[in-house]
Amino acid sequence: MMKLYKYILLVLFFLIYSSAMAQENAAPNSILENNLSNIEPLTVSGEENPWSLISDSEGIKTYKKEIAGSDIFPLKAVTVLNAQIEKVLTLMLDDNRATEWIDLLAEIKLIKTYSDRQYTLLYEMASPFPLLVKKRDFLLESNFSYHIKEEKVTLSLHSVEDDTVPLQKGYVRGNIYKSEWNFIDLKKEGKTLVSMEYHVDPRGLIPKWIVRTFQKSWPHQ
Repeated sequence: MMKLYKYILLVLFFLIYSSAMAQENAAPNSILENNLSNIEPLTVSGEENPWSLISDSEGIKTYKKEIAGSDIFPLKAVTVLNAQIEKVLTLMLDDNRATEWIDLLAEIKLIKTYSDRQYTLLYEMASPFPLLVKKRDFLLESNFSYHIKEEKVTLSLHSVEDDTVPLQKGYVRGNIYKSEWNFIDLKKEGKTLVSMEYHVDPRGLIPKWIVRTFQKSWPHQ
């Protein structure tokens, strides 16, 4: 959980921009138009966009990457867990326990199953400030891949649109352009190297500078 003083600061920020958020809460939801079409990602590549370290705490390094023309920056976090990869993946694949370790996650709903490695999921996120900001949900395609030579497992998620899954009352549907988790087996040490990279736009009318302030701590949480 974030420290109390950070919550107090963010509450003050939201109060300053309460009029914008009131408009968000009054904005009507619309039905998604396309049937399972991908949300186009923003370009995040090349040496012109290097990762820069913004936090190194409790064994977790967090980085950000600036993108020209974008108010929301991608984030990355890297750490080593003192557990074998089998145990880490057992937890990772258990959606019933996801709320224990994904910050602000309220529930995961399985929408469609395409194979044992590909799903459509609806992530419902709680609001850090329920009286001021709507809850968010994310309709995602989830894919697992196994890399035998590298002894690595990758979980990738990205937003899709599906006209059979309309927006829910009281929610804003955010976009995850990219969310990728990599798990590397450090056999000799009995540990697992975990890295995650994500680029998320929660949408709505919350000022982007407040979004950036809040999102910086999310990988660590």
